[in-house]
Amino acid sequence: INGKSVNMQELRPEVIAAKQAMRACYDEAFNAARAKFGASEVFVRILALPEITTTPRQPGGEQLDILGLYKGALGAIEELWQYGQQVLEASGEAAGPRALVSSAWSIKKACRVWYNLTTKYGGDISRVTDCARISIELTSAEALEEAANFLLQGAKKVCSFKNRIANPTAEGYRDLLFTVLIADHVCEVQLHLVAMLKAKRHAQAHTIYKLCQRVLK
Repeated sequence: INGKSVNMQELRPEVIAAKQAMRACYDEAFNAARAKFGASEVFVRILALPEITTTPRQPGGEQLDILGLYKGALGAIEELWQYGQQVLEASGEAAGPRALVSSAWSIKKACRVWYNLTTKYGGDISRVTDCARISIELTSAEALEEAANFLLQGAKKVCSFKNRIANPTAEGYRDLLFTVLIADHVCEVQLHLVAMLKAKRHAQAHTIYKLCQRVLK
């Protein structure tokens, strides 16, 4: 780091400690969200939402190249944004006193796409399904459930669904992660709880863990 060598044996305990601290922080945030009036019963229903475990692929299969991937992502982003606003409306948090939620679209950077192609996808570009993506932040369990039901029961084809409320990441982060076919391109839709995002953005352990993780990779 900064031109100096890193002793991996010394670094690994730091990673483990940061990961444990991060999980504790996320657990605290989730438990606080679940403790709100009426939220516990809603989370029981969210936890029971069945995952869709098929492996999504972009149209074009193994013939797809990186230019085709970005052409598809850019062609889908406007409709993806409009779809995200429909999800937000369905959540009940798009208007009124709780209209402080937000959504944001993004196109994944080429360096991250190439990294995943090398480390996860064996060079198969059709397996990159998060090039065009939208993140939607919701304040309550009720809104999260309504948004998830809109996605699962709506007109757009849901290609996959990871219930990371029921099965959190290795670091303990909880959200709902979908891939949806929009304008002949598979896009990612991520539903966040604001409480979890706040824990992620403000936890020092998260910054330490991510830095150490990148060094180890």
